[in-house]
Amino acid sequence: MVHSEDGARMGCVLGSFGFCLASQDIYEAVQDTYAQSLRCVVNDINVMVPPQLNTRAQLEQCVEIFYMIEREAWARAELKLNQVE
Repeated sequence: MVHSEDGARMGCVLGSFGFCLASQDIYEAVQDTYAQSLRCVVNDINVMVPPQLNTRAQLEQCVEIFYMIEREAWARAELKLNQVE
């Protein structure tokens, strides 16, 4: 396990590539579970959630996906997410 407080190192091709390899399973698990469109660039994940009946339902699905990413990141690669405030 590699400890990093700042995420993937930018500027080092091998570091970013290694991080992408380690996190590929996480991205695929979310894609398979929710069948959403994902756009991932190294340690940034953008999830496109389809329109829901109301804004609250859409936000609830976003939170659900976030928590799945958090669980999968820890279970598959012992990665802890840094939440941006």
